[in-house]
Amino acid sequence: MKNLLAILYKNHLLLLFLFLEITAVTFAIQHNNFQRASFINSASYITGNTYEVMNNFDSYMDLKEKNKLLADSLAKLKGQTLSAYLKKDTSITKVSDTLYKQRYTYITAEVLHQTIHKVNNFLTLNKGSEDGIEVDMAVLGVNGVVGKVNGVTSNFCSVLSLLNSQSSLSCKFKKNNALGSLVWNGKMQSGLTYRQALLVDVPLTTKVTVGDTVVTSGFSDNFPGGIPVGKVVDFKIEDEGQSQEVRLELFLDFNILDHVFIVRDIFRQEKDSLHIKYQNAN
Repeated sequence: MKNLLAILYKNHLLLLFLFLEITAVTFAIQHNNFQRASFINSASYITGNTYEVMNNFDSYMDLKEKNKLLADSLAKLKGQTLSAYLKKDTSITKVSDTLYKQRYTYITAEVLHQTIHKVNNFLTLNKGSEDGIEVDMAVLGVNGVVGKVNGVTSNFCSVLSLLNSQSSLSCKFKKNNALGSLVWNGKMQSGLTYRQALLVDVPLTTKVTVGDTVVTSGFSDNFPGGIPVGKVVDFKIEDEGQSQEVRLELFLDFNILDHVFIVRDIFRQEKDSLHIKYQNAN
Protein backbone atom coordinates (compact mmCIF):
# COMPACT_ATOMS: atom_id res chain seq x y z
CA MET A 1 0.00 0.00 0.00
CA LYS A 2 2.87 2.33 0.92
CA ASN A 3 4.52 1.59 -2.42
CA LEU A 4 1.31 2.47 -4.29
CA LEU A 5 0.96 5.77 -2.41
CA ALA A 6 4.61 6.55 -3.11
CA ILE A 7 4.13 5.93 -6.84
CA LEU A 8 0.99 8.11 -6.91
CA TYR A 9 2.76 10.93 -5.03
CA LYS A 10 5.80 10.72 -7.29
CA ASN A 11 3.68 10.95 -10.47
CA HIS A 12 0.87 13.18 -9.15
CA LEU A 13 1.60 15.98 -11.60
CA LEU A 14 1.46 13.64 -14.62
CA LEU A 15 -1.72 12.02 -13.33
CA LEU A 16 -3.31 15.42 -12.71
CA PHE A 17 -2.40 16.50 -16.26
CA LEU A 18 -3.94 13.35 -17.78
CA PHE A 19 -7.11 13.79 -15.67
CA LEU A 20 -7.54 17.38 -16.82
CA GLU A 21 -6.92 16.44 -20.47
CA ILE A 22 -9.50 13.63 -20.35
CA THR A 23 -12.00 15.94 -18.63
CA ALA A 24 -11.49 18.64 -21.26
CA VAL A 25 -11.91 16.19 -24.13
CA THR A 26 -15.04 14.73 -22.52
CA PHE A 27 -16.64 18.18 -22.14
CA ALA A 28 -15.71 19.04 -25.74
CA ILE A 29 -17.32 15.85 -27.09
CA GLN A 30 -20.46 16.18 -24.95
CA HIS A 31 -21.17 19.85 -25.70
CA ASN A 32 -20.06 20.13 -29.34
CA ASN A 33 -21.88 18.22 -32.09
CA PHE A 34 -18.96 18.31 -34.53
CA GLN A 35 -16.44 16.90 -32.05
CA ARG A 36 -18.94 14.26 -30.88
CA ALA A 37 -19.64 13.10 -34.44
CA SER A 38 -15.93 13.01 -35.26
CA PHE A 39 -15.19 10.95 -32.16
CA ILE A 40 -17.97 8.45 -32.92
CA ASN A 41 -16.84 8.09 -36.53
CA SER A 42 -13.22 7.58 -35.50
CA ALA A 43 -14.20 5.02 -32.87
CA SER A 44 -16.37 3.16 -35.37
CA TYR A 45 -13.55 3.16 -37.93
CA ILE A 46 -11.02 1.76 -35.45
CA THR A 47 -13.47 -0.84 -34.14
CA GLY A 48 -14.50 -1.88 -37.65
CA ASN A 49 -10.93 -2.30 -38.81
CA THR A 50 -10.07 -4.25 -35.67
CA TYR A 51 -12.96 -6.65 -36.27
CA GLU A 52 -12.00 -6.97 -39.93
CA VAL A 53 -8.43 -7.92 -39.05
CA MET A 54 -9.64 -10.40 -36.45
CA ASN A 55 -12.17 -11.88 -38.88
CA ASN A 56 -9.54 -12.23 -41.64
CA PHE A 57 -7.20 -13.92 -39.18
CA ASP A 58 -9.93 -16.33 -38.05
CA SER A 59 -10.84 -17.04 -41.68
CA TYR A 60 -7.20 -17.79 -42.52
CA MET A 61 -6.83 -20.12 -39.55
CA ASP A 62 -10.05 -21.86 -40.55
CA LEU A 63 -9.13 -22.17 -44.25
CA LYS A 64 -7.37 -25.52 -43.90
CA GLU A 65 -10.39 -27.07 -42.19
CA LYS A 66 -12.73 -25.61 -44.81
CA ASN A 67 -10.58 -27.08 -47.59
CA LYS A 68 -10.80 -30.50 -45.96
CA LEU A 69 -14.58 -30.25 -45.63
CA LEU A 70 -14.83 -29.19 -49.27
CA ALA A 71 -12.65 -32.12 -50.37
CA ASP A 72 -14.80 -34.55 -48.35
CA SER A 73 -17.94 -33.16 -49.98
CA LEU A 74 -16.43 -33.50 -53.45
CA ALA A 75 -15.43 -37.09 -52.70
CA LYS A 76 -19.03 -37.93 -51.82
CA LEU A 77 -20.26 -36.24 -54.99
CA LYS A 78 -17.71 -38.11 -57.13
CA GLY A 79 -18.95 -41.35 -55.63
CA GLN A 80 -22.44 -40.50 -56.90
CA THR A 81 -21.52 -39.67 -60.52
CA LEU A 82 -22.19 -42.17 -63.33
CA SER A 83 -18.44 -42.75 -63.81
CA ALA A 84 -18.40 -44.33 -60.35
CA TYR A 85 -20.99 -46.93 -61.35
CA LEU A 86 -20.89 -50.07 -63.46
CA LYS A 87 -23.68 -50.28 -66.00
CA LYS A 88 -25.77 -53.45 -65.75
CA ASP A 89 -27.67 -54.90 -68.70
CA THR A 90 -31.11 -55.57 -67.23
CA SER A 91 -32.27 -57.20 -70.45
CA ILE A 92 -30.08 -60.20 -69.64
CA THR A 93 -30.69 -60.72 -65.96
CA LYS A 94 -33.39 -59.87 -63.45
CA VAL A 95 -31.15 -60.37 -60.43
CA SER A 96 -30.53 -56.64 -60.08
CA ASP A 97 -33.40 -54.21 -60.49
CA THR A 98 -31.13 -51.20 -61.00
CA LEU A 99 -29.44 -50.06 -64.18
CA TYR A 100 -26.21 -49.01 -62.46
CA LYS A 101 -24.16 -50.62 -59.72
CA GLN A 102 -21.55 -48.61 -57.87
CA ARG A 103 -17.99 -49.54 -58.78
CA TYR A 104 -15.84 -46.76 -57.31
CA THR A 105 -15.66 -44.96 -53.99
CA TYR A 106 -13.45 -41.97 -53.20
CA ILE A 107 -11.23 -41.32 -50.18
CA THR A 108 -9.99 -37.79 -49.54
CA ALA A 109 -6.34 -37.26 -48.63
CA GLU A 110 -4.07 -34.32 -47.93
CA VAL A 111 -0.87 -33.77 -49.88
CA LEU A 112 2.00 -33.68 -47.38
CA HIS A 113 4.84 -33.40 -49.88
CA GLN A 114 5.38 -33.46 -53.62
CA THR A 115 7.86 -32.58 -56.36
CA ILE A 116 6.98 -31.24 -59.83
CA HIS A 117 10.25 -30.18 -61.47
CA LYS A 118 12.14 -33.49 -61.51
CA VAL A 119 12.09 -36.15 -64.23
CA ASN A 120 10.55 -38.62 -61.74
CA ASN A 121 8.13 -36.91 -59.37
CA PHE A 122 6.25 -38.35 -56.37
CA LEU A 123 3.71 -37.27 -53.77
CA THR A 124 3.22 -38.23 -50.12
CA LEU A 125 -0.34 -38.37 -48.76
CA ASN A 126 -1.69 -38.61 -45.21
CA LYS A 127 -3.67 -41.82 -45.75
CA GLY A 128 -2.40 -45.42 -45.47
CA SER A 129 -3.38 -49.05 -45.06
CA GLU A 130 -5.40 -48.25 -41.93
CA ASP A 131 -7.59 -46.09 -44.18
CA GLY A 132 -8.01 -48.87 -46.75
CA ILE A 133 -5.35 -47.60 -49.17
CA GLU A 134 -3.65 -50.17 -51.40
CA VAL A 135 -0.89 -50.11 -54.01
CA ASP A 136 -2.01 -49.24 -57.58
CA MET A 137 -5.09 -47.28 -56.48
CA ALA A 138 -5.77 -44.32 -58.76
CA VAL A 139 -5.36 -40.80 -57.39
CA LEU A 140 -7.33 -37.88 -58.82
CA GLY A 141 -7.49 -34.12 -58.30
CA VAL A 142 -10.56 -31.93 -58.50
CA ASN A 143 -10.10 -31.48 -62.25
CA GLY A 144 -7.66 -34.13 -63.45
CA VAL A 145 -5.42 -37.13 -62.88
CA VAL A 146 -2.70 -37.08 -60.20
CA GLY A 147 -1.17 -40.58 -60.47
CA LYS A 148 -1.38 -43.92 -58.71
CA VAL A 149 -0.34 -45.27 -55.32
CA ASN A 150 3.02 -47.06 -55.42
CA GLY A 151 3.76 -47.54 -51.72
CA VAL A 152 1.75 -47.79 -48.50
CA THR A 153 2.46 -47.70 -44.75
CA SER A 154 -0.03 -47.73 -41.91
CA ASN A 155 -0.72 -43.99 -42.03
CA PHE A 156 0.81 -42.71 -45.27
CA CYS A 157 1.15 -43.57 -48.94
CA SER A 158 3.46 -42.66 -51.79
CA VAL A 159 2.05 -41.75 -55.20
CA LEU A 160 3.76 -42.16 -58.55
CA SER A 161 2.91 -38.81 -60.09
CA LEU A 162 1.59 -38.41 -63.61
CA LEU A 163 4.71 -36.23 -63.91
CA ASN A 164 7.00 -39.25 -63.83
CA SER A 165 8.92 -40.90 -66.68
CA GLN A 166 7.67 -44.30 -65.44
CA SER A 167 4.03 -43.24 -65.63
CA SER A 168 1.72 -44.33 -68.45
CA LEU A 169 -2.03 -43.86 -68.67
CA SER A 170 -4.51 -45.07 -71.29
CA CYS A 171 -6.52 -42.12 -72.59
CA LYS A 172 -8.88 -41.30 -75.43
CA PHE A 173 -10.21 -38.33 -77.33
CA LYS A 174 -13.57 -37.29 -75.96
CA LYS A 175 -14.96 -36.52 -79.43
CA ASN A 176 -14.27 -39.89 -81.10
CA ASN A 177 -12.89 -42.32 -78.45
CA ALA A 178 -9.58 -42.73 -80.37
CA LEU A 179 -6.98 -44.14 -77.98
CA GLY A 180 -3.47 -43.10 -76.99
CA SER A 181 -1.00 -43.47 -74.11
CA LEU A 182 -0.27 -40.49 -71.90
CA VAL A 183 3.40 -40.18 -70.93
CA TRP A 184 5.68 -37.54 -69.40
CA ASN A 185 9.43 -37.39 -69.68
CA GLY A 186 10.07 -33.96 -68.28
CA LYS A 187 12.56 -31.45 -69.62
CA MET A 188 15.17 -34.10 -70.33
CA GLN A 189 13.90 -34.98 -73.81
CA SER A 190 10.86 -33.05 -74.96
CA GLY A 191 10.94 -29.76 -73.06
CA LEU A 192 7.71 -30.49 -71.18
CA THR A 193 6.70 -28.44 -68.16
CA TYR A 194 4.64 -29.68 -65.20
CA ARG A 195 1.53 -28.41 -67.01
CA GLN A 196 2.09 -30.51 -70.16
CA ALA A 197 2.24 -34.19 -71.19
CA LEU A 198 2.40 -36.23 -74.39
CA LEU A 199 -0.25 -38.51 -75.85
CA VAL A 200 1.65 -41.05 -77.98
CA ASP A 201 0.70 -43.98 -80.22
CA VAL A 202 -2.23 -42.03 -81.63
CA PRO A 203 -3.18 -43.62 -85.01
CA LEU A 204 -2.54 -41.58 -88.17
CA THR A 205 -6.21 -42.04 -89.05
CA THR A 206 -7.27 -40.06 -85.97
CA LYS A 207 -8.17 -36.47 -86.82
CA VAL A 208 -6.58 -34.27 -84.17
CA THR A 209 -7.48 -30.61 -83.67
CA VAL A 210 -5.98 -28.05 -81.32
CA GLY A 211 -8.36 -27.65 -78.39
CA ASP A 212 -9.60 -31.28 -78.43
CA THR A 213 -10.31 -32.68 -74.96
CA VAL A 214 -8.61 -35.89 -73.81
CA VAL A 215 -10.05 -38.05 -71.01
CA THR A 216 -9.16 -41.33 -69.34
CA SER A 217 -10.24 -44.38 -71.34
CA GLY A 218 -11.07 -46.60 -68.36
CA PHE A 219 -8.66 -49.28 -69.66
CA SER A 220 -5.88 -48.49 -67.16
CA ASP A 221 -6.27 -50.50 -63.95
CA ASN A 222 -8.35 -48.78 -61.28
CA PHE A 223 -8.83 -45.51 -63.21
CA PRO A 224 -12.47 -44.60 -63.93
CA GLY A 225 -13.18 -43.70 -67.55
CA GLY A 226 -14.11 -40.21 -68.68
CA ILE A 227 -11.93 -38.27 -66.23
CA PRO A 228 -10.74 -35.03 -67.95
CA VAL A 229 -6.97 -35.00 -68.48
CA GLY A 230 -6.08 -32.12 -70.78
CA LYS A 231 -6.56 -30.35 -74.10
CA VAL A 232 -4.52 -30.51 -77.30
CA VAL A 233 -2.05 -27.65 -77.86
CA ASP A 234 0.09 -29.20 -80.62
CA PHE A 235 0.63 -32.46 -82.56
CA LYS A 236 2.98 -33.99 -85.10
CA ILE A 237 3.88 -37.23 -86.86
CA GLU A 238 6.31 -39.33 -84.82
CA ASP A 239 9.76 -40.10 -86.22
CA GLU A 240 8.80 -43.58 -87.40
CA GLY A 241 5.86 -42.13 -89.32
CA GLN A 242 3.49 -44.72 -87.91
CA SER A 243 1.53 -42.63 -85.42
CA GLN A 244 0.99 -39.14 -84.06
CA GLU A 245 2.47 -37.47 -81.00
CA VAL A 246 0.06 -35.03 -79.33
CA ARG A 247 1.08 -32.41 -76.79
CA LEU A 248 -1.50 -31.73 -74.09
CA GLU A 249 -1.98 -28.93 -71.61
CA LEU A 250 -3.03 -30.65 -68.40
CA PHE A 251 -6.17 -29.41 -66.68
CA LEU A 252 -4.69 -30.15 -63.24
CA ASP A 253 -2.21 -27.65 -61.79
CA PHE A 254 0.12 -29.73 -59.61
CA ASN A 255 1.71 -26.60 -58.19
CA ILE A 256 -1.38 -25.72 -56.11
CA LEU A 257 -2.45 -29.26 -55.26
CA ASP A 258 -3.37 -29.69 -51.57
CA HIS A 259 -6.17 -32.29 -51.44
CA VAL A 260 -6.72 -35.33 -53.66
CA PHE A 261 -9.10 -38.27 -54.06
CA ILE A 262 -7.89 -41.86 -53.82
CA VAL A 263 -10.11 -44.15 -55.89
CA ARG A 264 -11.16 -47.52 -54.52
CA ASP A 265 -12.35 -50.02 -57.13
CA ILE A 266 -14.96 -52.15 -55.39
CA PHE A 267 -14.55 -54.94 -57.96
CA ARG A 268 -10.74 -54.93 -58.00
CA GLN A 269 -10.24 -58.15 -56.06
CA GLU A 270 -12.79 -59.99 -58.20
CA LYS A 271 -11.22 -58.67 -61.40
CA ASP A 272 -7.67 -59.53 -60.31
CA SER A 273 -8.72 -63.04 -59.30
CA LEU A 274 -10.25 -63.59 -62.73
CA HIS A 275 -7.11 -62.35 -64.43
CA ILE A 276 -4.85 -64.64 -62.40
CA LYS A 277 -7.06 -67.68 -62.79
CA TYR A 278 -7.76 -67.56 -66.51
CA GLN A 279 -5.61 -65.06 -68.40
CA ASN A 280 -2.28 -65.94 -66.81
CA ALA A 281 -3.00 -69.65 -67.32
CA ASN A 282 -2.75 -69.27 -71.13
